[in-house]
Amino acid sequence: MSRAKRPGRVLIVTGRSGGHIFPAVSVLERICAETGTGEAILVLPDRAVLPPGNKDCAGRRSVNLPYPPPGLRKALGRLAILVYLPAIVLKSLFILLYFRPAVVAGFGSICSVPMVFLAHLFGIRTLIHEQNVIPGKASLFLAGFADKIAVSFSGSGKYLGAASGKAVLTGNPLRSGLRKVNRKEALEFFGLTAGKFTVLVTGGSQGSSRINDSFVRAVKLLKEPQKLQVVHLTGGRDFARIKEAYRGCGAEARVFEFLSAMEYAYSAADLIISRAGAITVSEIIYYGLPAILVPYPFAGRHQDANAEVLKQAGGASVIDDRLVSAELLRAELERAAASGPRNAGYPALTGNEACSLVAEEIIDLTCR
Repeated sequence: MSRAKRPGRVLIVTGRSGGHIFPAVSVLERICAETGTGEAILVLPDRAVLPPGNKDCAGRRSVNLPYPPPGLRKALGRLAILVYLPAIVLKSLFILLYFRPAVVAGFGSICSVPMVFLAHLFGIRTLIHEQNVIPGKASLFLAGFADKIAVSFSGSGKYLGAASGKAVLTGNPLRSGLRKVNRKEALEFFGLTAGKFTVLVTGGSQGSSRINDSFVRAVKLLKEPQKLQVVHLTGGRDFARIKEAYRGCGAEARVFEFLSAMEYAYSAADLIISRAGAITVSEIIYYGLPAILVPYPFAGRHQDANAEVLKQAGGASVIDDRLVSAELLRAELERAAASGPRNAGYPALTGNEACSLVAEEIIDLTCR
């Protein structure tokens, strides 16, 4: 990589959810690898959990922002973050003055707002990355102050108004350990049978009781459940109940509360049934999986818009959360199984390509 001058220091600030942290950490690691320096520093809220995998770069240089403890969040709900906002602003100011970065890159959530806004006031170059089709409130607020807006989907620009000219399509960087595994190896990882139709079921990091219960009942309604095999991620709340519910259903099932080795689950699957969070949708695109998507109804319109991208590409069916039932899922399962295994061929940027593009935009800003 040829640069007119040595790349400057970068602060990457993110929220607590995996949808914010995964792309932020992947881009940070790519910047470290491409510049050969440790001059990329991760800023994240207290008690945020870094993803498993290679944390060398992120773990060596990371700092924390104040964040309300669980008890306060339970008592005050969304107001808790507003109570902590002055402390977040002061800590963000201290971090900027201490590290003196050339660029600040924000990856969403209210935690990134003070850092990116203060950087703009100080004349520091800024980039924000939006994971969803419809930008979140933090991105919409910061769009006017950012030098660059990296978007994951081509349709995001129309929501940015006057700032749309700053948008650059990069795609959504995925966790660095994610890879495509040979299908035979992936099936062997779970002890599953080659030749059977394999379904991956997941309701996101917290699980979804509606999806969990409806799917198990759908399997029991199938005429030939023995032709189906399942990898089911339930979340902690439903794990024991759903594992027990599969007994005697006729289908081979591997039930997990949580699975870190998602590359095996995606690579083994012929179909995925899931929510439509930005990371999940990007991973579905990366693996080219046909999908049945049930957008989470309490995320504004974000998951609906994410799901629509896959539906328009012809690779997904979308079911309203209120309409999910065992009968409807059974019909969708039978239709998908009858069409056989296929690659959905979604036209979008994800994975390593997206990670490189976002890192390149940030590095270019540091060299100006």
